[in-house]
Parts: sequence; structure tokens; C-alpha cells
Amino acid sequence: MSEIKKAIVISDLHLGKVDGYHFSRDSRYADNRKTLFTLLKSFGQVDEIILNGDILDLAMAGLDVVYAELKVFFQLLAEVGNHRRIVYLPGNHDHHFWRMLGEQIQIHGNIMDGKPPPGHDQYACRFVDQRYSSLNPVHAPHIIFPHLWPRALSMPEFVIKYPHHLVKVPSSNTNYMITHGHFLEDLFKPVNYLIEPNRLAQLEAFNNVWLEAFDYYLGHSDELSNQGRELEKRFLEGGKEAKEKVSAILDSVYRNMKKTIGFRFPMTCLVRFVLKQVLKLVPKEKMGQSIMRGAEVNDKLITSIQEYIEKYILNRYQGSHESKECPQSSGKEIPTPFSFIFGHTHIPFSDHLEIDGLNYPIHNTGGWIRSDGDASGNGKYAGIIFIDEKGAHWHSMEGKLK
Repeated sequence: MSEIKKAIVISDLHLGKVDGYHFSRDSRYADNRKTLFTLLKSFGQVDEIILNGDILDLAMAGLDVVYAELKVFFQLLAEVGNHRRIVYLPGNHDHHFWRMLGEQIQIHGNIMDGKPPPGHDQYACRFVDQRYSSLNPVHAPHIIFPHLWPRALSMPEFVIKYPHHLVKVPSSNTNYMITHGHFLEDLFKPVNYLIEPNRLAQLEAFNNVWLEAFDYYLGHSDELSNQGRELEKRFLEGGKEAKEKVSAILDSVYRNMKKTIGFRFPMTCLVRFVLKQVLKLVPKEKMGQSIMRGAEVNDKLITSIQEYIEKYILNRYQGSHESKECPQSSGKEIPTPFSFIFGHTHIPFSDHLEIDGLNYPIHNTGGWIRSDGDASGNGKYAGIIFIDEKGAHWHSMEGKLK
């Protein structure tokens, strides 16, 4: 747990996406970076900048573009220069970054040090509750962030964690549990319908296949990736022309399936019906908050947050059986209650829950994609959360971005 006086939480930048507010290859949006710079600078010295997931869009953007955009973003943070630590919590779109780093340190690193890699009983535990620091000589060779930081400017410590980060503000005796939040949405835990996880390591292990397949490998699979990018583009465009192009792609898929698999009646009718339902999802005009992006903020999501806190946080860190099954975790109890901060939905909001008679405030960090909201591109859902002794405060970018 970090003890801080001030911290900044930001999520869902989706660096590499052309519809991101910080896409540096489009000169029209240079002022957006200046606006963020001014806001960050206004907070003065902070202990941590917490990058709360989906900072990198590894799902569909090219890796060359993604990491070039991250370098530009780090240049901005370096020029702000008012922080001593950057904490990176991967989300679903940059989950592969975490998985790769974990394997490099926990598997390849063990082998290079003459130690055995983890077996079946320990493998899943290697991908939750780990903390990797650029100041640790064992971790540093595997962490690429320092190589993207401007060499001439002072470099903070980089910490990569997953899936949670706990901070405490001692002066006000308040605590904050921060996580990206993809496991709050059913879409990102489909394997739970087949086998119910009873602990955090299982939740991650069961659904890792899905996260990796759809938020990384699908975007880097040659022509299949191109088709996926084309579909996403048309859904965001909306309108008659977009519907026609989506229809053409789906017709091609249908013909290929019919030829390859040898579909006959009634299966051909069933496949046609499913594809027509997909086609109906193309909006009549440019879409705002997308069915493809994040969860709707409603009673179901609130219930999911409560279940997640009770099962995967309180049980996990309050000395339950899981700490015995994953002995590398600290097993220390966490202070309760805490404020629960998450992203993923791209929709900023605040609420609270009552669990075992205690009040748990909840906050969402919004998102930095121009096609969110009413698609006006004015920063409606973008912003940051600033934490200090007075609490957690949302600072909106609405009307300040292009």
C-alpha cells in the first residue's frame, strides 16, 4: 500500500487510436495536450500518477503507433515534472503488456536465475497481486517504460501492478482501492458461465484466454485484423454507407462459412439470422457511447461492483483461503472501508455502496475517446480524479477539448 499526500488517477486514454483526444499524428489536437498539461501542472507536487488501464490500445492499433504515442504522452508527463512515481495498472486493452511482463519475470527470469518456473498449482497466482518496479534490479531489464521516457528529463519510478492498487492518505485517514474494472462487466468474464471462480487468481486465469484473444491477438492477425478494424470503423461511422459495407463483410463471412463448413438447411438460415442481427447493430448515424466500449452505468453494474468488492477484494485480502493457495501474496489485511475507483466504462460518475454497515464511495475515471458520449468531441466524458486530504475530486474536460 502506498502512503500519499496527493495522487492523480487517469484511465482509458487508448493511445494509438485515431479517435483519441491525444492522437499526436493529427495536429488539430495539439491543444488537447496543452490543456491536460495545464491541468496536471495546477496540482503542484504529487506523489503518484496512476494510469488506470487501457492507456495503450493494443487491441486494434499498430504497435509502432501505440508506443510512439506513449512516448509523446511520457514527454508531456516529464515536462509537467511534479510526480515521483508512475503506477501502471493494465486494463483489458493493455492486458497483454501485463501478461508478457509477468512471463518474462516469473518464468523466463526464474529459468535464467537457475530456478524452476511455476507449476500448475502456482502458475495462476503469478498474474495477480504482483508489483514490478523499475528500481528493482531484477525487474528493471524487463520494464520498457524508461526507454520511452525523455532522457534529458528527470525520471520517476515506474511501478506496474495488476489488478489493484491500494493507497492511503494518512492526514485524512482515507483509503482508495484502484482497478481498471473490466471484470465488473460480464462481457469480459465469459468463462464464468462455464466454471465459477472462487478466488481472484481463478477469475484472471479462466478469462485470460478471452482477454488475450480479443484485446490483443485479434488485432495482430493480418487480414483478420484488417476485417476487425474495418468493422469497428463502420460501427463508429454509422449511417447507410457504413451499413452497406458491414453487410458486404458479413456476406463474405457467410459465403466462406458455407463453403468451408458445408452448411445446409436449416443451419444456413440460423447463421443468416445471426448475421442479420449483427447488421442491425450498425447505428443509423454516428454513434456515441458504444455497445463495443465499456459497461452501462446502471443498477446491474452497481451490483457487480459490490459483488466484486466482497468476493475478490475483501475475501482476497482479509486472510481468506486464497492467501494460502497463493502464498506469494502478502496476506495482510487491508483497511476498510475504502473508496473504489475504476475506469473501463468511459462514463464518469460517483456513487456509494454499503457493505457490512460501512460506506464505500465509488468513482469512475471516464474516458478519452472522442466518439464517446454524444460524439460531439468536446471532452464530455474525459477527465481525471485528483486525490488529496480533502478526498477524491473529478476534474472534467468537457468543453475544453477538440
